[in-house]
Amino acid sequence: MLIESIEKELKNRFPQVDFDFSLSRLPQIDLESNIFFVLQDKEKLGLEELKSKYEKDLEDILSKFGMDKKDFEISSSGFLNINLSPEVLKRELKNILDKKENYFRSHDLNGKKINLEFVSANPTGPLHLGNLRGGPTGEVLTNLLKQRGAKVIKEYYVNDLGTQTERFAKSVIFHKISDEKKYRFPEDGYKGNYPKQIAQKLGNEEVSNFISGKIDEKQLIDVLRRPIMNLVLKEIKNNLKELKISFDNFIFESSLVDETKFILSQLKEKKVVKEREGALWFSSPKHKELLGDRECVLIRSDGKPTYFLYDIAYHINKFKRGFDFVIDIWGANHFGHAPRIWAALEILDYSRENLKIIFYQPVSLKKGSKALMMSKRQGSYITVSELLEGIDKDIFKVYLLEKILNSPIDFDPDQFEKEKKESLAFYLKYMSARINGIFEKVKEPKGEADFSDLDQSAIKLIKKILFLDYMAYRTTEILEPHLFYNEAMALVETFHSFYEKNPIKNEKDEKIKKARFEILKATNTALQFSSKMLGIDLPKKM
Repeated sequence: MLIESIEKELKNRFPQVDFDFSLSRLPQIDLESNIFFVLQDKEKLGLEELKSKYEKDLEDILSKFGMDKKDFEISSSGFLNINLSPEVLKRELKNILDKKENYFRSHDLNGKKINLEFVSANPTGPLHLGNLRGGPTGEVLTNLLKQRGAKVIKEYYVNDLGTQTERFAKSVIFHKISDEKKYRFPEDGYKGNYPKQIAQKLGNEEVSNFISGKIDEKQLIDVLRRPIMNLVLKEIKNNLKELKISFDNFIFESSLVDETKFILSQLKEKKVVKEREGALWFSSPKHKELLGDRECVLIRSDGKPTYFLYDIAYHINKFKRGFDFVIDIWGANHFGHAPRIWAALEILDYSRENLKIIFYQPVSLKKGSKALMMSKRQGSYITVSELLEGIDKDIFKVYLLEKILNSPIDFDPDQFEKEKKESLAFYLKYMSARINGIFEKVKEPKGEADFSDLDQSAIKLIKKILFLDYMAYRTTEILEPHLFYNEAMALVETFHSFYEKNPIKNEKDEKIKKARFEILKATNTALQFSSKMLGIDLPKKM
């Protein structure tokens, strides 16, 4: 945790300013910070005055990590530039070899309990591509947060109430009865084969009771809605399992009925509920920066609670279960829902800082230049089951991390197949095969390693391992898995350069051979860590 520790020491020493700290994009610099640029504005001092004032502090901070004055500079633009010296790299390499994968583990989130909700596709049809992007995102964030010591509970919220699930249930029942004179297809019902497939898996008893008049339509829907939802969920779980995506909890909206009543009474006490046109509305002028002039319906004019009220209850439920932080991963179409949830939490005396909501842009299906429309209601979509047939699931899962969450993805199956050997997952597997090939052919050299004459590819590779460690931390700070993806890709590219320029098997000098072998072992540790965080399997041969 070298780089993370340097950043934290700087933040502790300069709490008076909010500054950036990052890996440098410049090849001749390792780490950079705009700290002195920001300090100039804050303290109204020139750069030379700031240097005189704080240079000794910087020396003291960096000396804790075995660095000295020659390892940093303050540029004329006010940037602090830091380079990791050969001595530091050698020490960190030894730490990696000693600690193995524990090198990438920290304890700063020990004792923290985090609820991470993702996917949560409505159980009104099979899982399709549009629902799926949050899956790998949630898994990677879970893995990385656990590396920092957090206890993470992965949760799937099942919207089993409301108009859509009722329409889907009616659509399934229509196919189960299979007699339009006895049961008509619902208005705006779900088309396609899927409701028919679910109907075939349902039992006959309840439908027989309806036909014979023992129960009415409302009773029929009430008794069959959960079994129908469970059949859909079973298929969704199986699809996710193929991608090694799993959940600790499935929370049903219907389990929160009593809590919604309590939340509504609390909101009334806070005087943020008003009645209009027979409905109850959420209105909080104090939260104008979040809500603008918006007022949101809590109870419809027909007396039914809205999704919004249930969602407030669900989030309060999470905090009542003892979670310190809650993270939601939502599609971008829910963007407008976040401010009203934050506002409701604040009104009910919960800090919105403890609820992080991240959004991802949609995944669209394409065939060449043609976009294929997906609609559960119309029954026009390609299911995840169909999509996963015949493709490498690891490669597909990591493919969904290829872009930042704020960028949409156009998925073309034919193009994906053509480009799969350029994917990070493929490169990691190929890297594994290369490393294991050396381990099979070369015994670890004995004696001391000579690191005095390492070439630039070897030095760069050690740095990339340290950068990967830091980016694992940064990914969880800003909740953007693409950062980790990028650094893992940089590690792979740097490894292949090292592999080509630093032969091990035929190296005559045992000390140099030993040094290269130790770098290879450390790289393998970073590889194992990367694959574990991304949730992919590594072969020993390809």
